[in-house]
Amino acid sequence: MEYWNDGNNQKTTRFFDKAIDVFNQDFIDVLRISDFNTTGLTGSDKDYNSAWQNLVKSSGVSNKGGTSGGSFGIGKSAPFACSDLRTVFYSTIDNQGLKAFQGIARLVSFKKKKFIGDDPTTTGIGYYGVKEKNSAIRECISITNDFTRKDVGTDVFILGFSKKSDWKDEIIISVLDDFLYSVYNNKLIVKVDGIISKDTLKFTVTQYADKASKAYNYYLVLNDESTKHINYHMDKVGTIDLYVLIKPNLHRQVMMCRTNGMKVYDQKSISANIHFAGICILNDDGINQYFREMENPQHNAWKPERHSQPSDAKKRKKELTKYIKDQVLSIGRITTVDEMDAEGAGEYLADIAFQDTNNQDNAESVSSKTKISKYWSL
Repeated sequence: MEYWNDGNNQKTTRFFDKAIDVFNQDFIDVLRISDFNTTGLTGSDKDYNSAWQNLVKSSGVSNKGGTSGGSFGIGKSAPFACSDLRTVFYSTIDNQGLKAFQGIARLVSFKKKKFIGDDPTTTGIGYYGVKEKNSAIRECISITNDFTRKDVGTDVFILGFSKKSDWKDEIIISVLDDFLYSVYNNKLIVKVDGIISKDTLKFTVTQYADKASKAYNYYLVLNDESTKHINYHMDKVGTIDLYVLIKPNLHRQVMMCRTNGMKVYDQKSISANIHFAGICILNDDGINQYFREMENPQHNAWKPERHSQPSDAKKRKKELTKYIKDQVLSIGRITTVDEMDAEGAGEYLADIAFQDTNNQDNAESVSSKTKISKYWSL
């Protein structure tokens, strides 16, 4: 802190001021994120290129493929951004029975005034573990008193959790927005005090309908009897599943999802006249891998220029977008005709059957009966 004060770097100084405040508290907030029914972080006994090493030690590296989550190795920095101490601990039991525990602090480099060696500049990264090779402790340790892991899986402990008053709501909304289809298909269950699962999804989506309005729209698509389901095969790439619901007040967007149900982005600019919502699922590993290669590091867009075959990728993305638009317009036209308001149509059709051609009674009268013309064809 003294070193960076000399450099008049206000952002870094504010970080250290906050960190010191956290250390002076009687208790430090810790957010624990735990997964179950997974493989755990495998390869904690390896020196490089394993799930453990790529998460804990490497920067900008990921060996994930297929239907797995991140593929750039950037998202693993997110826990540090949530820590007022920029410090995270990892603990795991993998599917081979290996146990590992290690802490990492990602601070800033600085020059020590009294330093033994040629270069007085530190790396800015510190490890809690075995000093030799900065390796992991061969135990699965919990740093909170309310939890001890016994099953295969991984725990991430965020020290000095920078929490807002509504942090739980933010997590729930994020789960609904980005993993609705995964939860609906019973591939993902999330516990944030309460349980978000397929069984509780209706209640949770309804409860957060205002704050997670997109998820509410897509939930209607998955549960309405009038939703249309179309299967489309893209030549040499793979198959998609498309679900389209035409209904008043829907938000006119299609959720584009990976095979595992994770949303990539919301496709807009399809129709300004038809009220609809839709879901497009990349249905098999082939098409999932193809479009995944277009994803940006934020995993919220497909960018053909990122693909190894950019011109072909551009054509494929355009083909998929056009197909979705054509289907929405086609289903929308049919649904609109089928649901035409018959009562409103009466304003423009002559009611010949009830005309008084004999002029028997010219007196004006009001009838409570609804007249239906035999000439109407609906």
